[in-house]
Amino acid sequence: MRTDAGRAAGLLGLALAMGLAACESSTETRRTAAELEVTAGDLQAATVGTALGQDVVVTVADSRGRGVPGQVVEFSVVSGGGTLAASAVVTDAEGLARNRWTLGTVAGDTQRVEARTTGGDAAVLRDTVKAVGTPGTAASLAAVGSTTRTGQTGQALADSLAVVARDAYGNPVGGVTVAFTGSGAFSPASRTTGADGIARSQWTLGGTAGTQTAQAAAAGAGSVAFTATATGPAAPPPGTPGPVAHIVLNAPRVDLPCCWGTAEVYATALDAQGREVPDAPIAWSTSPDTIARVETLFGPRTARVTGTFPGTGLLTASSGGASASISLRTHGSDTPRMQIYSGRNQPIFPGNIHYFNNPPPNPEEAVFRIRSIGPGTVEGLSVAITYGGAATGFLSATLDRTTTPALMTVRVTRGGLQQGANYAQVVVSSTTPGVASQSFTVIVVQP
Repeated sequence: MRTDAGRAAGLLGLALAMGLAACESSTETRRTAAELEVTAGDLQAATVGTALGQDVVVTVADSRGRGVPGQVVEFSVVSGGGTLAASAVVTDAEGLARNRWTLGTVAGDTQRVEARTTGGDAAVLRDTVKAVGTPGTAASLAAVGSTTRTGQTGQALADSLAVVARDAYGNPVGGVTVAFTGSGAFSPASRTTGADGIARSQWTLGGTAGTQTAQAAAAGAGSVAFTATATGPAAPPPGTPGPVAHIVLNAPRVDLPCCWGTAEVYATALDAQGREVPDAPIAWSTSPDTIARVETLFGPRTARVTGTFPGTGLLTASSGGASASISLRTHGSDTPRMQIYSGRNQPIFPGNIHYFNNPPPNPEEAVFRIRSIGPGTVEGLSVAITYGGAATGFLSATLDRTTTPALMTVRVTRGGLQQGANYAQVVVSSTTPGVASQSFTVIVVQP
């Protein structure tokens, strides 16, 4: 039988247990933000002026890694322009805040959004989301430089025709096919724009003195008109051209690397009175025939010459009893070139960027291949690292050998890293004369 004292002790124990449970329950419901991290939607690419395919998602967690619900997260565009669906989002039951990001109108790796919130100690917690804007479809075509030229009839102009394709926001657009038409001939008659949005063609004027016109056009992007004042003999008399009496070539010589270097040469056939014979058959040949191969483009008047063996000789165009020759030289190279390749066997060019994202406590590394292109090997390889910004010492690079082919290991450690983007440049050099150094940029993103 329990005494009054025993009953009192039991009631006291129950009260203490209830109080402890209530305290734990209260602690469980009062989570305080200790960290903010981008967990989805980073490093996406989309056409400028359009929304990313995936929402930007950030996670707010307490010091024990548990999501903090009901926390206000502010989003703001810090570079590249663009808009966000909301300037502030409240985290859900799992501590997640989602937002839709429409990129700005400038193409390139310049788009940045910052997410931030206030932690329990009033410290500002923040992280940055990055995206790449790609150009839209070509909407306009504009001349690069002047649209007027001066030259001699039947001769190639000194300045190539050049146009640039841009999207609706003015970004250069690559991969656009541009057709060149008009008086005379164009080499090539069709060209695709490069990464800078520019396409070029060599204009060889027709045989008539006076004003000649040319046009560059691209589907959906419009056209650009060019004019040239052609000087030379007076306009030939009217009538049907006679037999071919002369052949005029648009270049005084051909000088190209061996092997597989190429050049294009254009021939104009004229009769005895200087009138162009547009349908004249033209045969091309090289002497000796071992130093180059000749094939025709866009009809018999344009020849593509490809070097096959080092040497000197002549390139000749013939029609009927008329012919014209120019000097031809193909030359080799005794110096190799150095090329760096990524782990995916893709060549790395100056300006390429390699990302390391949120490296773990253990070192993160990537292996690159270094090999030579051309005759011989590249010797005396060495690697150096230069840092941009305040962060230093967070990168190492080692070579397994000092001659090509070689493997280079680039490793990231925690040492020296600062919050945000840490920049460094890896430079590979050689003691082989004439071999240029190669470099690329490494960006380590530290939360």
